Amino acid sequence: MLFKYKAKKMTGEVVDGELDAVSRAAAYALLQKQGFFPTLLEEAKEHATGLRALTVAPKKIKKKDVAEFTRGLADLLDSGVSLARALTILKDQVKSNKPLLELINLIHQEVIGGNTFSSALAKHPKIFPPLYSSMIYSGEVAGTLPAVLNELEQIFESDEEIKSKVKSAMAYPVMMAIVGIGTVWILLAFVIPKLAKMFADMGQALPFLTQMLLTASAIASRWWYVFLGGVVGGWVFLRQFYRTKPGRLLIDKIKLSVPVFKDLELKSEVSRFARTLSSMLHSGIPILTAMKIVTDILSNQVIVHELAGVQVELKEGSSLSDALKRCKTIPLPVKNVVAVGEESGNLEASLKKTGEAYSREVERTIKVLTSLMEPAMILVMGLVVGFMVVAMLLPIFDINLAGVK
Repeated sequence: MLFKYKAKKMTGEVVDGELDAVSRAAAYALLQKQGFFPTLLEEAKEHATGLRALTVAPKKIKKKDVAEFTRGLADLLDSGVSLARALTILKDQVKSNKPLLELINLIHQEVIGGNTFSSALAKHPKIFPPLYSSMIYSGEVAGTLPAVLNELEQIFESDEEIKSKVKSAMAYPVMMAIVGIGTVWILLAFVIPKLAKMFADMGQALPFLTQMLLTASAIASRWWYVFLGGVVGGWVFLRQFYRTKPGRLLIDKIKLSVPVFKDLELKSEVSRFARTLSSMLHSGIPILTAMKIVTDILSNQVIVHELAGVQVELKEGSSLSDALKRCKTIPLPVKNVVAVGEESGNLEASLKKTGEAYSREVERTIKVLTSLMEPAMILVMGLVVGFMVVAMLLPIFDINLAGVK
């Protein structure tokens, strides 16, 4: 809401202006924190005429911004600073990041206006998913908010670390593929057409491999825009198809069926499942609620559908270990760990160890894939270039043999 105010400074100077706040009480508190003593505070009639009220969080909030916010808030609360004071300090620290500053300002107004921290976060589900706000709520109830924030920070860091390792591992092979494809296209479009004129002047029949290469060269030099349009169109189609439920389910099934990428996809999802479920149970969140939230943060829809069935069985009174037995995608060691954890009463600790173990497995799998992809790319490019060289040399060999005869 937009408020007009008149206030006195400590020096006695009278100032007036406009202020965004979620309520009159929040506006009054903000003015006092700025060292003003309000003499008039009323809702502005111009509220609906173009000035943007801070009731909707900014859209350009990245995951790393949320991680930065979580880390900073955890450090401040660990130092004994109050929540409202910690949010004020954070606003000063992120002034250069306007979207994050606007978000923190919005949350701060909610908190000083009397709302709980978790309810303020829950109003922005696209930025703070149910996992985040639910764990914050449990931390508020139990009085362990700093510890919960530290757990959330670890979850963010682990996810970002895995993603960055996957990206860095794929960067070199992708760059090699781009350079290789570009080199082949230059040869087909510019170099081989010149050799084709020479072969045409010879007036002799060309070998089959040479004819194939010349046909490919003609397509690359004359119809390259059709090929490029097909590649771009295919990429756009796949992206749109993946955004549909049937498309995403189909592609996720393919991910779990390709031997090279199956381990990476499965271990990554299991690691996230185990670590997040452990953190939520440790925060005191009921297992049914925790399972629903954990299922929502997983990306592979095949695993998500199986875990949805687990939720149904939990509602019917089944234990987690019994419900997981019918999941084909969850590895047997994980099922055994859950069963032992339930029997011993240490399910949280067991899941945490399992999640950490699978995180290490993800790192090892990434290294193996990287070590395999690099020589594979070199081999493929060598075969392509070798084919082109042989196809170009065959007519010359035929001429030499004809001359010998």
